[in-house]
Amino acid sequence: MNSIRTYSQDENLINTRREQIARGAAHLLVKKGYDKASIREIAKTCNMSIGTMYHYVGSKEDILSLVFEYFMSRNVKFCEFVNSCNDLAPKEALQNIIERYFRGVDDIQDMALLAYQESMNLKKDVLKQVLEREKEMISAIEGILTKGCEAGEFKIDDISLVANNIVVLGDTWAFKRWFLSKRYTIVDYIREQIKIIIDGISAHKR
Repeated sequence: MNSIRTYSQDENLINTRREQIARGAAHLLVKKGYDKASIREIAKTCNMSIGTMYHYVGSKEDILSLVFEYFMSRNVKFCEFVNSCNDLAPKEALQNIIERYFRGVDDIQDMALLAYQESMNLKKDVLKQVLEREKEMISAIEGILTKGCEAGEFKIDDISLVANNIVVLGDTWAFKRWFLSKRYTIVDYIREQIKIIIDGISAHKR
């Protein structure tokens, strides 16, 4: 996030304020759209004055980049979590990974939705980073699936497709929240999706 202009020298405060801006802006931009939302409205949603907001960002474009950079930082942490599961049995590792990703989407639903809605308004360098983080995340999941196949726990014809499907199912919690939240809690959704995914790739089907 160092590419975004700030007048503050306090790194902890910068990170705290920028997370506040990222979450608040994402909530407003999902509802209103990037082009229609004003800086004043974004500041109000974030419970900040315009002056305070400009202390941590330089422009409206910076705010959108900030949302995406915070979103990407979550993806980086997810990849680190996937790597930390390498010592587990593949099935247990995959269950933990699915739960971690789905809960992550639940925590940043607005950002997940905004990532698909507003990518066209991103600076080219930020969009490139978003796509790179997405590839890294898919690759990390593929690694666990490959390990499961090699261990004889999973039987998968297209590992890349399954890895992408897991991410899509997680993101669906944000995309279809208006429908899914009326029928499932996040705990129920995770439990049912884990069952469907594991049953579908198990090498020892019942």
